[in-house]
Amino acid sequence: MDKLLKSFVDEMTSPQINKVEDDNLLNILCGASSAGNNFLKILCELNKGIVGLSNYFFARKACKFLSDISDLNAEKRYKFVGEIAARGKDNAGFIFMSLLERLDNINKVEILSNLFRACVLEYINVDNLFRATAILERIPYIDLNKLHNYQNPYYDIDSTAILFASGAITLRTIAEKDSEDDQYVLTNAGYILVKYGLQIEILKPSISKIDIKGMLTAEVVDDKLSFEKLD
Repeated sequence: MDKLLKSFVDEMTSPQINKVEDDNLLNILCGASSAGNNFLKILCELNKGIVGLSNYFFARKACKFLSDISDLNAEKRYKFVGEIAARGKDNAGFIFMSLLERLDNINKVEILSNLFRACVLEYINVDNLFRATAILERIPYIDLNKLHNYQNPYYDIDSTAILFASGAITLRTIAEKDSEDDQYVLTNAGYILVKYGLQIEILKPSISKIDIKGMLTAEVVDDKLSFEKLD
């Protein structure tokens, strides 16, 4: 396993990442083709020529991820992978391979690649990456495209509960009566996932306070009342 982890990190930091097309991946894993990168060759060795569906799906996600980041500067990739290992206190290969294993949809890999790119280019830091990817793996793919709605206070009967449980959104407005009238906005991690992972330009919502509908605020009181100075 250590050999496999090293091969994945080597591929992530290689000046020239070898791209593998989906059509050829199964042939490589089954030994029908010798093309591919060292990571795939070692994966084949570990499986001794037997390729299960889980291995194929994982290899497909890993190859897409490597291909997506291949255009990034190799030195910057190398530096960033070191930061990932230091901050996560684990082998960077294990961190990313574990994450890829947990992603339940191939389209989520592109979102992960976009977050990786944003971190390498220093738009976000490593901590932001960890938080955003933790949310990414918990949200069903069909609900990811609803996240941008929560840049403003919003509620959706189908998606709000699961997005709230994932940490992507937080309560912003409490309704007077029906909880379905409560409204939610993106957390900071949710905002990063949308802006840098999904690459949707949105406004960063305010999450500094929770509004309660029907309750008088200090601002309202100041507007409604005036106090005369006592003699």
